[in-house]
Amino acid sequence: MAGRGRPDADGVCHFTFSRNTLIPDIPARMWLVVDALTDITVHEVSWLTPDVPSEANVKLGLCFATFNRLPYLRRVVNEILSDPSAVACVNRILVVNQGKEFARDELIADENRDTAARIDLLKQDNFGGCGGFTRGIIECLADDDITHILLCDDDIVFEPHSLVRLTSFLRYCRNDVAIGGQMLDILRPNFLYESGAVLRENTLTPRPLGHNGFLGEPEVLDEMINLPSIDYNGWWFFAFSKETARKIALPMPCFIRGDDIEYGVRMKRHGIQTVVLPGLVVWHEPFYLKLGGWHYYYEVKNRFILGVMHYRRSPLRDLNNILWVFMRDILTCRYYTAKLAILAIDDFIKGPAAAMTCDPAKLAEVRELYKVYGPSSMQEEYLPTEACPAAPKWLRLPGLVHLMIGLSFLMSLFPIPGKTLPRCFLPANHFNIVNTALLNKFIVREMDGTTYLHFQRSRRLGWKLLSSFAASYIMALLKFNTVSEKYKTEFNTLTNKSSWKERLNLT
Repeated sequence: MAGRGRPDADGVCHFTFSRNTLIPDIPARMWLVVDALTDITVHEVSWLTPDVPSEANVKLGLCFATFNRLPYLRRVVNEILSDPSAVACVNRILVVNQGKEFARDELIADENRDTAARIDLLKQDNFGGCGGFTRGIIECLADDDITHILLCDDDIVFEPHSLVRLTSFLRYCRNDVAIGGQMLDILRPNFLYESGAVLRENTLTPRPLGHNGFLGEPEVLDEMINLPSIDYNGWWFFAFSKETARKIALPMPCFIRGDDIEYGVRMKRHGIQTVVLPGLVVWHEPFYLKLGGWHYYYEVKNRFILGVMHYRRSPLRDLNNILWVFMRDILTCRYYTAKLAILAIDDFIKGPAAAMTCDPAKLAEVRELYKVYGPSSMQEEYLPTEACPAAPKWLRLPGLVHLMIGLSFLMSLFPIPGKTLPRCFLPANHFNIVNTALLNKFIVREMDGTTYLHFQRSRRLGWKLLSSFAASYIMALLKFNTVSEKYKTEFNTLTNKSSWKERLNLT
């Protein structure tokens, strides 16, 4: 379909398209091609509609939760302040600093001093991303000039015009919806990392939509237009109305990892759909760069809470899901994440007072365990320079994989001789049971290409963790139904404003 037109007396060309002229029920995109016979200047290209906005005035409260990432935060804040059209969309920019204190002058570039009045610096203890964003939400709820809340990570790269697109879209929304931005891989800028996510029914783990899609392929662009219903969108760029926050209350107190998932699921169960807006994108560091670390404790614990609050789940199924990952970790010497799984189950069973907390002391406890259970880091002068050859493909046949699992299990618990890899490393994407089955010591290079970890098999830790997991597993089965009722009973209290203000020391 093409349109042609000549400029009017003001030099403006209008091209009229009706929805009825488009081919229905298939993905469609429109774009503009300008063929100029002489030199011209294009001042603006706009999509216009005769429809009247349902929301006459949308004013954003933009919230950043930051922890010792001033250079990244400075970059994104000044990108916004340097764009007048983006500044016009934002009533306030709230920066909730939970790390080392910094002054306004350290954040704002000299050329943006005249717009700096829109920024509020708020200092508080480290209550995790959840505590930082919730503080921003509380502040926005108290501001009568703000209509919508936008949560953004402090280390994103994005086009400030995205704020214009967001507010323009919100003005025409007939229903109360939440808006999510798509995340692109900052290391591969033309690749989509996630366009919203759904939860896998069996495990309640996220399945990102559009993952690893190359944006140069028309099929990927079509998928971005025709997205299915999603369960949540990450808080790297996520907007919703103040009315939504009043309706469903504040996020679940969980420090980190899972707050965005639970809040999105809660929105959906209250009839508020999350819409991923095509073209509203941010570039963000991908999550595959690091092997499982301290975050895993929060992922496991918060997944249990999500299940009991919003789904009718069998405790046996949820525990078995963790069991399979736990056994993989034991067999591949990932003792730290195995220990974190046990701690997460134990804290969940203790009930809401222990599990639903943003206490930074818990983070310190979780990280301290790394000294006992984590692999050791390699010094630069001892780093291997070559990758170890991958295991032969025939070892991945089903029967042989089971054999390798059995050998790994025996080596993890009994004094069976193994071998140490020569001066080479396993790339993180080759870090699996097959490639480590006969090894007592090996080195893994993470996806960032600079971090090398030295793993060593320990029968003592293997037995200790296996017995601890068995005890936690049994206790969880016995107490699951009782403790689940406690979560359901206390959830509304723990997510209301007064409870959060007390937690954040605002009362």
